[in-house]
Amino acid sequence: TNNTISIDTLAVMSGKSHLAAKGALTGIRRALLGRGIIKLDLDLYSNGMDANQLLKAYAVGAKFSPEQASGLEGASNSEFLQMVTTDVEEEEDAPAPLFVIPSNINANIDIDARDINYIDLDIQKAVSKIVMKERCVQITNTTATSNMGDISFDGFYATRNKDDIKAGFNFNFKDITAEKVISLMPAVDSLMPMLKSFSGLLNCEMAATADLDTNMNVIMPSINGVMRISGDNLTIRDNEMFRTLARKLLFKNKKVGFIDNMKVEGVIKDNTIEVFPFVLNIDRYKLAMSGIQNLDMSFKYHISVIKSPFLFKIGINLFGPDFDHMKFKIGKAKYKNTNIPAFSSVIDDTRINRIFEKGVEAAVNESNRQEALEEEKRKTGYVNAAQQELEPLSEQEQKQMEEAEAQEAEQEAEQERAEKEAAGQDDGEGQEREGKMEETKVEENK
Repeated sequence: TNNTISIDTLAVMSGKSHLAAKGALTGIRRALLGRGIIKLDLDLYSNGMDANQLLKAYAVGAKFSPEQASGLEGASNSEFLQMVTTDVEEEEDAPAPLFVIPSNINANIDIDARDINYIDLDIQKAVSKIVMKERCVQITNTTATSNMGDISFDGFYATRNKDDIKAGFNFNFKDITAEKVISLMPAVDSLMPMLKSFSGLLNCEMAATADLDTNMNVIMPSINGVMRISGDNLTIRDNEMFRTLARKLLFKNKKVGFIDNMKVEGVIKDNTIEVFPFVLNIDRYKLAMSGIQNLDMSFKYHISVIKSPFLFKIGINLFGPDFDHMKFKIGKAKYKNTNIPAFSSVIDDTRINRIFEKGVEAAVNESNRQEALEEEKRKTGYVNAAQQELEPLSEQEQKQMEEAEAQEAEQEAEQERAEKEAAGQDDGEGQEREGKMEETKVEENK
């Protein structure tokens, strides 16, 4: 009618993607008169979707301008198609153009999709609900099963004007490798550079808000949020921090660290990630760690050795401009046992939700929950150990450490000599066997 379009069945094939929809568009009459809002209710289905191809196609189409249409009026169908068609597979990746949410559309969209491909992510099944109004989009109740693990997601995107573009999200990856997290979200590598040193399956949770520029890039200093990384049966290698610890604390295995379980929590604010204290069992040691990681890659970490072969508790401060130029200082441990401050309950309460009930700013402020964290710190008197002065070891403790290091070095040298002797003996026996075999062949030939 002149006010409603009802869609019983709509199917679209585009490249490798198949989309089908049903729903209704209402309020057209008042919207055309400039006095109303169009309302869209849509159920969207897909049996296969190549998101990479669709996003490229959208980027190409967004470049079109009316000036390009000059000369098309008298063209034949084939000429017209040749002039307006672009092979998106040959298009180079370019910054995504700003996607502006229309101000005169309210939409409710339910999505049920299968076989989705995005970068290296293959999603077998995904469901989601999208609500759009007031130049904002909110995505809720998103769950997906993929080749990278199970995923849940909520988020929003607001384009109130070109100088006020905001986004927020809660995501939860379950049983996923660090490499795959970074491939999907490259910004994670800047936020948590140590993550790529871990091998094994991780559970990653992150809730954050940020400002975007007009090319849809995240403005890193604007990120506010919380994160949690956990996992069982992990290994860590190719990491300068681990190598420094292994050398100074006399690990038995100085190449690979085996971790039974780990849970790291932190808050992102003012260009820094504050990592709250967490306990780690590795090699012969029980460690308590906390630190400050800046987005320019500089860092400060404190590690307390609360269980070790030493008779006293050691503290190590690690710091530097990046993890390739690390310095350390040894002193007394700041944490004496596993009874360390915890902020899990505050992090659990940090979520992005109800932006249309409270408005974007209120929802952003609530989701950041920085005030709640600061209040919890004040109540408990918490100060990150990495920001405190390190008390030096006594002369006796320093002497004991030096003696232990010397003894360890002597044992390693002895073991290396024994391995070389064994290898030389094996080579001699091998040469003797080869000589006897050669003599046997000569006799057989005679």
